Formats: sequence, structure tokens, C-alpha cells
Amino acid sequence: MEYQLSKSEGTDPVFYGVYEGTHRAFTVSELKPLTKYRFRLRWRPEDTDQWSSEYKECSGTTEDETAALKAVRNIQMTLVNGDGAATMALIERHKADLHIEARDRYDRTLLMLACQYATGNVVQCLMNLGPDVKAATRSGKTAISFAVTYGNLEAVRILLDFDEALVNQRDQGGSTILMWAAENAHANKQGHTIVELLLSRGANVQAVDNAGQTALDRIAVLNGHAPTAQLLIKHGGLLRLTPDRKQPMTTLMTAALNGHVQLVRCLLADYDVPYAVANERGATALTYASSGDHTSVIKAIRDHMDKKVARAPAADAATGATAASTTKA
Repeated sequence: MEYQLSKSEGTDPVFYGVYEGTHRAFTVSELKPLTKYRFRLRWRPEDTDQWSSEYKECSGTTEDETAALKAVRNIQMTLVNGDGAATMALIERHKADLHIEARDRYDRTLLMLACQYATGNVVQCLMNLGPDVKAATRSGKTAISFAVTYGNLEAVRILLDFDEALVNQRDQGGSTILMWAAENAHANKQGHTIVELLLSRGANVQAVDNAGQTALDRIAVLNGHAPTAQLLIKHGGLLRLTPDRKQPMTTLMTAALNGHVQLVRCLLADYDVPYAVANERGATALTYASSGDHTSVIKAIRDHMDKKVARAPAADAATGATAASTTKA
């Protein structure tokens, strides 16, 4: 069962969504003190796409901010500001009555914020209070999603040590933790190391999302980070060599289309992927590079083509010499 909660403030007739998901308990944050609110709850069974026409409604007036709510707000602020010492002091002071699952306006729990902004000791401090490590935002992102996206290696280790199954967790779009890590490997100092860690802990390198893309496909589309691509291929990542109706682009075509020259050079030099293969539209990797006016990619492909052509006569000559020697013998 899925639930949809919306709220209306004061006399405003319009209701605004505040939560949509499967959790039966949800903390609504960012409410103004001494303000009247109305809430409506709808539901949707798993076997239908339609929300119920009926709904339950309740109303109430908030009190002045409690000490517990103020503590949550202060911890959220110190986390975002990267003040680990202040965060840990606040957690220690309020741990007896801290709303550990409270969320900010972007639907992030305290643990998610720590995985995005804080060091490992702060993450562990929150973990000691027993948060829900599988709690998700409306888009399906969890604490470990934030950790890999923002390159928090310590947080990733802590979460995997707590629950190894998190390594293959998926969001609503079918994206795995490895996909998020690969997508952001180029943007963080620890990004490549995080991918290594996930693979060593059993991440499924061939998993596909709802669009049929793998972690390696994400790199070919988004960042072209050759070292991480090599790492994924080494661990069994699917290198697309021929197009088909389901996947009309090879890995080389995708990298060429998006102008990732380092990845293009890597695929050609290290894996000798076929550069002349065409899809149903008759387009090759060179076609896609030209369509995007990626001059460095065009040059890389043509240089590789020239080397292949130059090596061909030498190979033919060597074959001929061997044949002649055999005939004389």
C-alpha cells in the first residue's frame, strides 16, 4: 500500500503534497508554530495506479516549538554547515528524546544529511541511535545513495558494515548504488575508491535500471571517466559491442555522442572495440561524434582507423613471407 499526505495552512483551500510513499509513519517538518493545519491522506493499493477517491482528513493547531524540534533544527543546521563537533555535542545532549527520523524540507533524514555533509564519526554517532538505514526520500534515495553520490567513503563503509545487502539497493527508477557511484566517480576524490569498495562487497555490475542502462552505460553517457569504466569492465561490466533494437547504441557510440574523448581512446586502444559497426540507422561512432561536433573524438577515431590501416599491409607482408618460406621448405 502507498500513501499520499497533503497539507493546507490556515484558511488556504489548496492542499500541498508533503509525502508519498509506503511508510505508515511520517514526520511532517517545517511547520510554523501556533498555526492551524489541515491534513488529507489518500491511499493506493499496489495493484493499481489510481489513488483512492476517498480520503481521511484531520486538523490541528501547532504549539510553540518544543525543545526536541529545536534540537532537530539545530542538528540539521550544523550538519549542513559541516560542523561535526557541534553536531556530535547536540546529538549527545538530546539523544534521549531526539526525533531521529525527522526530515528537512527536502525530505532528508538526519542520517541522509550526515552521509551528504559529515565525516564518518558523525555518521556512526547517529547510527548508534538506531535510525532506519532504508528510509527513502520521495524519489527513492536513501542514506547510502547520498553517501556514494557525495563521495563519503567513510559513510559507505559504515552503512555496508551494518547491512551488507544495501550494496544492491535500488531507487524508484531501478538505479543501484553502484550506478550512482559510477555516475559521480569523476566528481569526488573518493569516487573511484567507492566504486572499488562496492564491487568488493558484491555489487551487481551487470544490473540494469528501468531504462535498461548499466553502471558502465551511465559512465558512457554522463562523465566518460575512463579509470572507473576500466574497473567496471574488469569486474564483468557489459561492454556493448554491437547495437540491436533494444540497445541501438554501442558503448563506443554513446561515448562518442557525448564527447568523452578519454573513454573513446580507452575503448579503442585497450579493448579494440569495433569502430566501423553501424546501427539500423546506418550511424557509426564517427557519425555520432560528427553530429555533436566533438573534434577531439573525431580525431581519436580517425587516428585509430589510420593505425589499423597502416598495420594491415605489414600483417599481410608478414603472412606472405611466412607462406613463401613454407613453400621453399
